[in-house]
Amino acid sequence: MANVNETEFTGSILKNKRTVAYFPYSKEIKQEFEHNGDVSVMPILTSSDKAYTTESNVAENTGNEPEGVFTVGALANDKKHNSNVYVSGNTMLLTRDSSILTNDYGLANYDYFMNLINYMLDNDESFTVDEKTLVNNGISISMSSAVTVFVIVVVIIPLLMLICGLVIWFKRRNL
Repeated sequence: MANVNETEFTGSILKNKRTVAYFPYSKEIKQEFEHNGDVSVMPILTSSDKAYTTESNVAENTGNEPEGVFTVGALANDKKHNSNVYVSGNTMLLTRDSSILTNDYGLANYDYFMNLINYMLDNDESFTVDEKTLVNNGISISMSSAVTVFVIVVVIIPLLMLICGLVIWFKRRNL
């Protein structure tokens, strides 16, 4: 799970005690400086203190990997040119893949991203309308129910419509 650091645009997320989804296989962002002239860099998302880095493709901790808090999202601000750059160590921030986020209901990923974009654009007057649910609920019916619905909709109803049409046509034809 990524820890959200206190900034101007993350205050509402922290105040409401919402969480940003985990960032699996994030790359560490090495921060070279905090301030350099007009440019300042601040870490926004950090890993937990139990995170570790590895050079191999194996995700298991063998005990030789460095552990600790790593920056996985940082924001650079250039006051002279009035510009911002956000760097993320992972592309999973806006994922909706159910195999990765088993229950994405209530997570603050989209709020975090929208707050970040509005902050970077210096846009105070925008708002977003959130979805009611982020969970896709499918309908499951048994095979016998599916066959019953098929027979009623595809066979019986059209057959009744045909019979009614023929009866009306026959009566009007003989008038």
